[in-house]
This record gives sequence, structure tokens and C-alpha cells, in this order.
Amino acid sequence: MNNIEYSQLHEKSVDELISLVKQLDQQLLTVTEENQDLNLMLDNMSEHNDTVTEELMEDNEDLQLMIETTSEHADALAEDLEQKRILIRQTFGRYLSDEIVNTLLDDENGLKLGGKREQITLLTSDIRGFTALSEIQEPEIVVKILNYYLDNMEKIITKYNGTIDEFMGDGILVLFGAPTQREDDDKRAIACAIEMQLCMPKINEQMKQWGLPKLEMGIGINTGDVVVGNIGSENRSKYGVVGSSVNLTYRIESYTLGGQILISQSTYDDVAECIEYYDVRKITPKGVKESVSIYSVKSIKDKYNLQLNHETIVLEELKNKIPLHYVILDGKQLGDDVIIGEISHFSDKYAYISGVTSDVEMPQVYTNIKIDSMAGNGHKDALYAKVITPEKELMGNNTFSDTGVFICFTSNDEVVRQVLG
Repeated sequence: MNNIEYSQLHEKSVDELISLVKQLDQQLLTVTEENQDLNLMLDNMSEHNDTVTEELMEDNEDLQLMIETTSEHADALAEDLEQKRILIRQTFGRYLSDEIVNTLLDDENGLKLGGKREQITLLTSDIRGFTALSEIQEPEIVVKILNYYLDNMEKIITKYNGTIDEFMGDGILVLFGAPTQREDDDKRAIACAIEMQLCMPKINEQMKQWGLPKLEMGIGINTGDVVVGNIGSENRSKYGVVGSSVNLTYRIESYTLGGQILISQSTYDDVAECIEYYDVRKITPKGVKESVSIYSVKSIKDKYNLQLNHETIVLEELKNKIPLHYVILDGKQLGDDVIIGEISHFSDKYAYISGVTSDVEMPQVYTNIKIDSMAGNGHKDALYAKVITPEKELMGNNTFSDTGVFICFTSNDEVVRQVLG
């Protein structure tokens, strides 16, 4: 009341009271008008807020639509990308193992040139006498044989998690430990090799149905350091391995007979407790400074429990000896010395050459030789063989001189029969 106490009202005159009432009425009117203005302002603000809220809701709906559209587009792109990755994997999976494809596609450095040093186990295989066989068959038949053979081998190699580095005609190079290393790389390599050999009767049954001669395969295995990675140029490269261990693996395989598996000392040291072997020999491969031991594998125990089939063959003495001469074969180079002798004992796969020229050094075990028959049967094809140390079963009860050599033919059986009559 304008700071006038109620107790003071009785001291006021009537005129003063009337004046005071009028003042209070005016103040009430002013407050009422201000309240109305305030309510009007509040109403306007509410309407404005509703408009802002509505605009925000519309913007939010537009944003949600944009997000949904973008998400659908991103999903479509992701699906398209995945389809392309699947196509790439399916396409390159026919040329590279799944592990290598994954390495190339998933690793940010997968396609960069270069490599890293790793210790792995290498397996290489080769069909004995296939070059000579391919020379007398039509190309279409050769491809048919290779496709059937390689298809069966690939399935076995995949079963044991081997990485096929490449097919080289009838030869195969397999990696155990690249691009993914496992504790049992060397054991799996040997088990794989045995199962590959055990598959050969199936291969030869098909060969028989096709009217073709049987095949024999040799396998070499070695464990050592290699550089593994992308090798080549920026425009063209391949996933592969290089190093002396690769070369030694090929050298070891070159000493094998059909049906045989030879492993290096380094591989044997890692698996000695679970394999059996027929024999062990020292060799000095070309390009290797020191001699190395190689073991002829018989079986592997452990969880694999696999064993090579052992074929007992006995040489039979011939009534009419077959005259011949041969030269030592070093790689693809023929030796200078021609050695004259005659086959006195023979089987489809093995023979004993007696009467060796006395003034020529005897060929060592695992030496490859090229034989030319002098039997006069009209066949001019050469035969190829490897000097061996025979098992007792092969020798039977026959007596052999000290000036001869035992050989195992690496040429196809059919060619051997044709040439020797």
C-alpha cells in the first residue's frame, strides 16, 4: 500500500483516503495490463516454440530419411564389394591356395613386393618318365592325364593344409608353413607325401581304363630357411619362395625312384620320433658344398599312421643277355665316357648290368644313366635309369659280380619292354 501502514489509515482524512484508493485502483489496472501483456507474450512464445518444434521435427524426419537412404546405399555398396571379393577369391583360388588369397586381400601389405625369411617345409613331386611319355602321346591325352593326376594330388595336399606354390607340368611344389605356420608342418608334409603315393594305384587304374601305361611318382621333402612373399615386378608378380633350401628340395627329389619319398636331415631331425625309414644315404647334390644325408621314408606313426605299400620284386636271370651301352647323365648333360655292358638279370622295373667296362669308374648310387640297347630289335629309343643299392628281396638267390650295377628304370614300363624286347 505505498508503504502506508494500516494503522495509519485512521489518521487520514476522507479526501486522502479517496485519493489513496484511486492510486491503488490505478496500480491494479497497470498490473492487470502488464499481466495481460505477459500472457500474450507467453502465448506468442508458445506458438513460436510449436513452430520451431515442428520445424525441428520435419528436419529430423528429413535427416532420418537421409540416414536410411545412405545406409541402404552403403549396404548395397558393401554387398557389391563382398560379391566382388567372393569372385576374386573364386577366380584366384583356382591359381592360389585360400590362405594365399586371404593374405593378399586381407593384409594391407599383402600386395606389396618383397618377402620375409621363414623356416618352412617344402615338398616337391615329379612323375618318372613323363617327358618321354608325353612325346609319344597326343597333346590332348597328355593334358587329360595331367588334369586327372593333379586333381587327385590337389585334394590330398589341401587335406593336409599344404599350400600349392605352383604346378610345373607334371611337377608340384608345395609349402608347409607359408603363409601360415603350424607346429606340425614337417609331419603333415610327410603324411601328405605318403598319402599321395598311396593314391597312385587309383591313378593307374584310370590310366589302365584309358589304355595308357602306368605312372610312378617320386617325392622330395626338405626343411629350411627361405624368403617367402610377392616376387616379381609392380606390373606382374607371384607369391613364391626363393632360397638354397628350395634348390636342395629339388635336388633331393631328383634322387628318388618311382614310389619313393626322400627327406633331408633337417626334416628327419624334426620327425625322427614318429617315422620309420628304409635306409639313409649320403649324397653330394650339385651346387651343395657338403654332403647331406637323405632318408627313404617307410611310414609315419603319430596320429597319421600311414605306411607305403612295399612291393617285393625278384630279379630273374636271363638266358639271353641283352647287350647295351650307357652314359652317365648329369642333369641334362651327357657324360663323355661310354660304358659297355649287358643286362643279365631283369624285371619290369629293375635290372642288373654286368660286364661293366673295367677301365671306367663305376657310377655311384643315385646316378642317372641313359641306356642305348644293342639288341638289334629295331627300337632306337633310349632308356633312362637310376643306379641303386638293391634290397635283399630284389636280389633273391641270384649271384652277382662285383663289376656290375643294379638299376631301376625311370622310363615307362611299356617303353622298357619295347626297347629291350
